[in-house]
Amino acid sequence: MTNEISCIQSNLLPNQHEMQVFQIMAKQSAASGFYKSIGGEAQIMSILLVARELSIPPMLALSGGVWNINGKLEISARMMNTLIRRNGHSLQIIESNDKICTIEGKRKDNGDCFRTTFTIEDAQKAGLIRSGGNWTKYPTDMLFARALSRLARQLFSDCVAGCYVEGEIRDSFCEEKLQPSAYEEINIPINDIPVQEKVIQEPIEVISKEQCDVLLDKISGVNSDYAKLLYKHAKTNFGITSMSLLPQTQYDAFCNLVERALAKERSEKEEKMKIQTVSEERTSEEVQ
Repeated sequence: MTNEISCIQSNLLPNQHEMQVFQIMAKQSAASGFYKSIGGEAQIMSILLVARELSIPPMLALSGGVWNINGKLEISARMMNTLIRRNGHSLQIIESNDKICTIEGKRKDNGDCFRTTFTIEDAQKAGLIRSGGNWTKYPTDMLFARALSRLARQLFSDCVAGCYVEGEIRDSFCEEKLQPSAYEEINIPINDIPVQEKVIQEPIEVISKEQCDVLLDKISGVNSDYAKLLYKHAKTNFGITSMSLLPQTQYDAFCNLVERALAKERSEKEEKMKIQTVSEERTSEEVQ
């Protein structure tokens, strides 16, 4: 019995060879620049370890299958669907449209059945529907994801290991008042940055993956000191460690600030080049 327990416990943790492989993968993935929205090596490593426990291919997990949101896990609806069906359990979509989604699940091992429903009214009550957000663009898909997640927690918790479906944790983040201190340090006007009143326990919509990639590309173009201020500001005011969790309402403000910083840097470079050109011309004239 003791040997069996030891064997089970040893399988819960990666061995030395696995850790070395994960470290190499995390380092190479971080260096590739394709996974900026996840973070650095440490954040990528955490995703790889989660993928191992869920038996998800590591690169599939990094490519939008798994997210670690402040220590809580989200997986895509497609991945959650895969994990359930891979274990031999069945899912039947009873009804699915832009108003309601009902799914019934049945376990392979003991035949237990359970049916869940998620409606557009449920989403409205939870404050999930925002103008221009995914709930207004793809309501059928969003309803399916929430109904599936609810069913998974009730009937297939052993398959999803306590994971939430994509968006559930992010939507639960609370808005924080935007403070201008980080921007004042670099002397960039902030009059047009929207100041929000603090809201307690109100879900917010965060930026999409595409918006996050655009923002990170912009940030990568400014000097490192300014980039650090932006990340510090996001962490201090929103309690986030990744730009992927930036509130949707702050996306335009952040992009605008970065663009102005880039314009300021270009202007300074052009001015330096002009001064250098004038200096070289004067030196040439003196030599002649």
